[in-house]
Amino acid sequence: MLSGPSRELFADGGLSGEGRMKNGKRHGNWKFYYRSGGMKAKGKYADGQLDGYWEWWRENGQLLQHGAFKRGVQIGPWKRYYDNGQLWDEGAYSAAGRKVGEWKVYEKSGTLKGGILCSFIDDAFGTLCFASLRKPCVSIDMTVNFIRPAKPGACSAARA
Repeated sequence: MLSGPSRELFADGGLSGEGRMKNGKRHGNWKFYYRSGGMKAKGKYADGQLDGYWEWWRENGQLLQHGAFKRGVQIGPWKRYYDNGQLWDEGAYSAAGRKVGEWKVYEKSGTLKGGILCSFIDDAFGTLCFASLRKPCVSIDMTVNFIRPAKPGACSAARA
């Protein structure tokens, strides 16, 4: 089995990733690059699975997202950013990799758009998210777990 330093290449020979292998699996610190040479992502692996803190960047160098993994499962606080550098959303994952607590969602300008409160129900149902009271006139699209503005007129009763 392959162990030691490793480099991964694009088809044209450019460097796409570098790190260490242990028993044929990625292990330890790894870095990944865009074809342009800019940093795409960096973080740690443990026996071939994402493990520990990771960061990703857009090709223009702006931070895209960051958070942690434990044996391939997203855990703890996570943040994602718009291409202008403003915070897009932030929230946390449970030890089982499920969205929990309040997830705040921001406009591209940086102002708070609203939030969703997430709670794990069970393995059959999954995680259920509700709009928070910060922005009562929004609806949840459960297919993508994301807040959308309510249809015009839908909030008139809520405001009365």
